[in-house]
Amino acid sequence: MPRHPMTSDELRLELHRLQTRLEESELRFRQFADNIDLVLWIGTPDWQKVNYISPAYERIWQRSAESLYTNSMSWLESVVEEDRPALLDTIANQAQGDWQSIVFSPYRIRVPDNGMRWIAASAFPIRDAQGRIEAVAGIAEDISARYQQQQQLEDLAHLDPLTRLPNRVLLADRMQLAMARGRRTGQMLAVCMLDLDGFKPVNDQLGHKAGDDLLIQLAGRLTQTVRADDSVARLGGDEFVLLIGNLNSIGEAEEALNRVLKVINTPFHLGDQHVRVTASIGVTLFPNDGGDADTLLRHADHAMYLAKEGGKNQYHQFNPTLEIRDRENREALERIERALHQGQFVMYYQPIVDCLRGRPTGVEALIRWNHPILGVLSPNEFLPLIEGHDQLALEVGAWAAESAIAQAEAWQQSGHDLSVSINVFPQQFRDLDFSRRIEDMLARHPGLPPGNLTLEIVESSALEDVVSASRMMKEGDRLGVRYALDDFGTGYSSMTYLRRLPVHTLKIDQSFVHDMLTDPEDLAIIEAIIGLAAAFRHRVIAEGVETLDQILMLTELGCPLIQGYAWPVPWRPGRFLSGCAISRPTRAGGSMPRSTCRATISS
Repeated sequence: MPRHPMTSDELRLELHRLQTRLEESELRFRQFADNIDLVLWIGTPDWQKVNYISPAYERIWQRSAESLYTNSMSWLESVVEEDRPALLDTIANQAQGDWQSIVFSPYRIRVPDNGMRWIAASAFPIRDAQGRIEAVAGIAEDISARYQQQQQLEDLAHLDPLTRLPNRVLLADRMQLAMARGRRTGQMLAVCMLDLDGFKPVNDQLGHKAGDDLLIQLAGRLTQTVRADDSVARLGGDEFVLLIGNLNSIGEAEEALNRVLKVINTPFHLGDQHVRVTASIGVTLFPNDGGDADTLLRHADHAMYLAKEGGKNQYHQFNPTLEIRDRENREALERIERALHQGQFVMYYQPIVDCLRGRPTGVEALIRWNHPILGVLSPNEFLPLIEGHDQLALEVGAWAAESAIAQAEAWQQSGHDLSVSINVFPQQFRDLDFSRRIEDMLARHPGLPPGNLTLEIVESSALEDVVSASRMMKEGDRLGVRYALDDFGTGYSSMTYLRRLPVHTLKIDQSFVHDMLTDPEDLAIIEAIIGLAAAFRHRVIAEGVETLDQILMLTELGCPLIQGYAWPVPWRPGRFLSGCAISRPTRAGGSMPRSTCRATISS
């Protein structure tokens, strides 16, 4: 059906209808634009004039929109200076030719309250019917909250939550970058493993909050001590890693580490307490000592443990020879652990003889390794390794104590009233649960009176931690257990320490006994120890006694309790000394004749 031309009235009506629809559309757009948190804008194709900007601009930029209508680029004044070049380059490239759409890299703006906001923005061309660009439109959004959430997630993944230092994950990235820089420049990188000395007592005595405060302060000190290009990371606990790069000599690394040790030695203020700690640091150099991050960290870790063994509060540089020895030690420790779990350890017992009464008063329990190939190994072949490994020392020590207590109970129940002495590892008396463990063992073996159990601590170990040793001995008194200081005379105990340590027995170290008949100084030391024991009303036992003349001299000096190879070598539990009547020595010289000891051996 043919369409008739519209009359003028119809044209006016249609125009009014279209005008109304346009106004309604514009109203809806403005309502939409006014109420969303996006900045919407429209400008000329050359980006030199803004024709429209939504109200969100003033809310986000906290600037008047009027400035944009007079200067279309005034929004850049709020952009952080270092972010501007990338934005201007992108705009310049698009304004010169045909383009589709762009997404700007997120950038930062400063707002009047000195705050910082992150902005995500994009722009696109508006084309006419012929496809020519007649305008440019864009969207900008405040993504600060989203960015902060993303940053928090990245922090959780890469930063230690307590100290805000890089964690192990970020450390790996930092190491790769530092090693790559070293390859380019030919300079060295020092990888340093740092572990605090004496941090555990801070936690134990002042609480974990104080320990955390110390670690936070330490992180700040380390960060301020190293250079801006260096890195400090926390692996966990009180263990940190320092990456010190751009080194031209080992001396430069040593200077940096001396500064680190110095700032750590400065007291830490924890509430109303001033606490001192030190650190042991292991250092290895790239590329000298290894080509990959894991190897460097392992080298630094080994060197750090050598720094601790060497006296602590120092740094130790990695040495390849020591690496080989350390690997051999680790393999030996694994064999020892297997031996413990496979029941290869056994206990031998050496009598402690009262020469005046002519019989043994007790035994010392001595551990041996019944190796399936090498036979019975003496303690010197494996104990030093165990003593350097905390967890293994606790496990072996617990096994030895339980075995000796069970054996002493068996002897007691068979009519042989013998006390038993057990050697205690330093790690055991520092263990806060040690006394409870001994109490549990005695409860499992009620046939052994607690007074028949003596725990021996090496004097030098007790002096290293008098507080722990004293605490343990006092708890032992509560249980009825006795304590002895082993190898006495080698640790230079003072009378003050003896008063603080509630011991019952002093055991004279065999090094003094060995030459007592020919060395006046050794003899004088033995006399002094016997006198000291008498003054404090302690028992005294001489170790390492091998000859009749030594027995005569010790008995004359007032030390009739003897232990050593003057009697048979230590026995297995199936053969023990049930009675020993010793003829009172009347002559000097020579080894003890077998006839002077009449023993009944039970098997």
